Amino acid sequence: MTEQLSASGERITDSYTYKNSRRPRSSKGFTLVEILVVMAIIATLLGVGVGAIKNIASSKGVDTAVPLADSIFAQARQVAKSSGAPTRVVIYADSSGDNEDKRDRYLRMIGVATGRDGAGLPVTDIADVTQWKLVTRASTLPSNTYFNAKLSNKPGTATETAIFPGSTSGKNCYVYQFNSEGALVDPSGTPVTDGQFVVQAGKLRPGATAPDPAKNAKRDVGGFKIWANGRMAKFRSANQIINGSGDAEF
Repeated sequence: MTEQLSASGERITDSYTYKNSRRPRSSKGFTLVEILVVMAIIATLLGVGVGAIKNIASSKGVDTAVPLADSIFAQARQVAKSSGAPTRVVIYADSSGDNEDKRDRYLRMIGVATGRDGAGLPVTDIADVTQWKLVTRASTLPSNTYFNAKLSNKPGTATETAIFPGSTSGKNCYVYQFNSEGALVDPSGTPVTDGQFVVQAGKLRPGATAPDPAKNAKRDVGGFKIWANGRMAKFRSANQIINGSGDAEF
């Protein structure tokens, strides 16, 4: 602190000079290495978080798809018993469409169809059926969730056809058929002992003929058993679905 005399002889204290003489001249900041370390930690945490979110989304898709399919099967049985017409649950499996069509429908669109004659009228005798047409609005399984024909004990190629919304000709599909009593039968109308419906998390790449299983393929599956009388029983765990070889491919 310094003092000066004014023109009138009074003393003037230079407090600014005094304060600044005692103030630290510099403060320490972060080094480049420290900043890089913090950025690396943040990037790692973000990566772990994104992976966890993806796994949750996959399992949620399967959890949503199973009750959705269960309600469609129940609806098909009700239609069969109330109308007496041969009735099917149909799963879209036509791979001849463009990428957008396959992405939106392939192994994801599901609905209830009844047997019709050549004029498009409902019939009650399986022998009179020449085409199958949806009688309810089609539903779509959640994103990145697909019907797994292999785990559902269905053939590798879908040979049955049905007329889906937006088309006038039959499209290949997998089917589950019920008779007028709501019992499970094969495409010819012959009773069968049981069946099963399985969905799995996956991703369909452009141009691919089948989805790729999700990273946790052995866990991201779900579905239900279909007994001879047409009733369903949900699988309690993935272990009831995946076979002994552990093969969870589509």
